[in-house]
Amino acid sequence: MYTFSIDNSNLYLEADGNVFIHSINEFPLLANATQEQRENFTLSPFGIHWPELDEDLSYEGLIKARTA
Repeated sequence: MYTFSIDNSNLYLEADGNVFIHSINEFPLLANATQEQRENFTLSPFGIHWPELDEDLSYEGLIKARTA
């Protein structure tokens, strides 16, 4: 089970008791979006989708980027 949140600066993914933090600046589409667009996301079993931005991030990719 994954928990996801976003604020003006960061993405937060919680998985298995660990929190993985990514700067919004790592993702140009999110960095250039309005806060309203950033907050308009859906979660699937595999990741996060921003329909307005046509942006998808996988949970696996977000975790691997912080553990590699």
